[in-house]
Amino acid sequence: MEIAENISLKNLNTFGIECFVNKLVKFNTEEEIQNYLLQNKIGDKNIFIIGGGSNILFTKNFDGIIFKSEIKGTSEIKKTEQNVFLEIGSGEIWDDLVKYSVSKNY
Repeated sequence: MEIAENISLKNLNTFGIECFVNKLVKFNTEEEIQNYLLQNKIGDKNIFIIGGGSNILFTKNFDGIIFKSEIKGTSEIKKTEQNVFLEIGSGEIWDDLVKYSVSKNY
C-alpha cells in the first residue's frame, strides 16, 4: 500500500490535466483497502475509486481521498463454445486486457 498527500493527478488520468488530491491511497489487494478503511476514520470526506484513469477527466483539485486500485491479474473462470468469462483485477490496463484476449483468440 502506498499513501501520499497533496499529490498531482496529472499522471493518473489519460488527459494529463494538472490537478491535485488531498490524499491518494494506492492498494494492491482487497485486504489492504479493507484494513485501511477499518483503521482510518473516513467520516464524511469525499472519496473516489479509480483504476487506470482512462475514463476520468479531472478539471480541478479533488478535496478528499482517491483510492487507486493496483490489483492485477486475469484468470479464466468459465469457457463455453460462445463465451469466455474472465476475472480481471480492477487495476489492470484495458489495452493489456485486449492484447491478452487477442492472444487467447477470445
